[in-house]
Amino acid sequence: MSEPRLSDVLMAQHDAENANLQSDFVVVAGTYERLLYGLACTPAPHSLLVPMFIYPAHINCIKAVAANQRFLATGSTDEHVKIYDLRARKEVGTLMHHAGTITALAFFSTTHLLTAAEDGAVGIVRTSDWEPLKLLKGHTAAVTSMALHPSGKLALSVARDRQLKCWDLTRGLCAYTLRMPAVAERIAWSPSGSHYALMFEKSVVIHDVATGDKVATIESPRSRLNAMAPAPRPQSAADADADSGLLVIGGEDKSVTIADFTGAVLMRWASPHQARVKDLAALACPKRATTVLASCSTDGGIFAWDLRACLAGAVADCAASAVSAAKDGTRTTDLAKILRSDCPPHIAAYDAKCRLTCIALSLVNTKAAATSNESKAAALEAPESDYEDVGISKPKVTVSIEGEISTAASTAADRKRARDALPTPIARNKNKVKKLVKKLPAGDRAAKKHHGGGSSGSSNGNAGDDKTKAVEAAVNLVAPKQVKSILKKTKPEAAPDAQAAAQASASAAKSKKVKKHSK
Repeated sequence: MSEPRLSDVLMAQHDAENANLQSDFVVVAGTYERLLYGLACTPAPHSLLVPMFIYPAHINCIKAVAANQRFLATGSTDEHVKIYDLRARKEVGTLMHHAGTITALAFFSTTHLLTAAEDGAVGIVRTSDWEPLKLLKGHTAAVTSMALHPSGKLALSVARDRQLKCWDLTRGLCAYTLRMPAVAERIAWSPSGSHYALMFEKSVVIHDVATGDKVATIESPRSRLNAMAPAPRPQSAADADADSGLLVIGGEDKSVTIADFTGAVLMRWASPHQARVKDLAALACPKRATTVLASCSTDGGIFAWDLRACLAGAVADCAASAVSAAKDGTRTTDLAKILRSDCPPHIAAYDAKCRLTCIALSLVNTKAAATSNESKAAALEAPESDYEDVGISKPKVTVSIEGEISTAASTAADRKRARDALPTPIARNKNKVKKLVKKLPAGDRAAKKHHGGGSSGSSNGNAGDDKTKAVEAAVNLVAPKQVKSILKKTKPEAAPDAQAAAQASASAAKSKKVKKHSK
């Protein structure tokens, strides 16, 4: 049996430790030290982030992570995209269709994965067989960010060539290209798909899709912005348009800002991070009936907040200061004027003790995943089967030499054929050839014995025909090299007719010599 991979071993160790773990959501984070963290948040009131797995996923630092309800994708500076099954907690494979550092990953439902890299291409991968369907090429520099429309028909990408490209995913073509005044670091769609936001070094610009006009600008003149993520609006916020969604922003000043896609800043607080906010992620959590926000920092800290609780008393406090002077009919907000000093209580926290780079949230049921791993562990203790190479279970069928197939071994003969049946097609064919050739020596011996007592030409001719048919059947079953190696052990003897003619000529020559000598 082949040795298990390190990732499977480390995940199995955490599965054994957390076999009865139940979680409301899962936090996945990548690090500069190439470690991948998987943390499960236990139900309230405890709300602890418990490690599911921690192991080195790449040979270089991890730059991007994305997760859905089943799969996890990680991208690194090693130009590889690793795929994991979060339910089974095992590595599925590696995608190597990019020629540069992976910069962005995004899942659409459970059917497709979009990837972007520094080679300037955006890749579309089908999740059913992980086949790269197409590489969308158009950028002349590294892609910095990518966003997938909620409908799955459009995608936006921004790159260091200062271009924004809209991709028509139904045709695999670039619909249009916009020239930007500066390099955009992040891009995000609103949950409804009616707006999109561009994050630059010190500002966030929101655009309306229907008109293409700029709606609002959120400025951060004193600090660089590092992270931006869309968030579903909690159900309790009924005073605003629930379809517009929220926009969460973080930066070098360790602060977290919540705004909507009209440009109104709803809340801003100083996070408990000791260093810059590196990345943000938000997810609607049905088990908690709210939207969960998670942040990570280069200090190794991970914090999770309940957005409904955060916004409960913050909308009125920030409403007056969120609106500033309008320029050209758009809203402009200065974040430095509305900084809040008090931080809302977080629901969970974890210290990774290493520098974090990216974060993602998922709704995987960890208890169900642990149960499935117990059955897999029992299967690993069983002897290795040839069927494992193709990933199928061993069928309960029996194959006879004539090619008959039966679904049950009821008689003794069927049970014997079931024991002789081989699992792989090539092995079955070799077995058929051996059995066909095995019949030939017996026929030849019978022909020889019959010839010694006076054999008929018809029986000898039938034996030769059987030999020819057997060789033809062997050639049809397997490759010629395999037939040659199998038939090498059983070399065909001379034909009975040729043997009789040779003996007759020898006896005639001997009789002539005897007559000559007598004379």
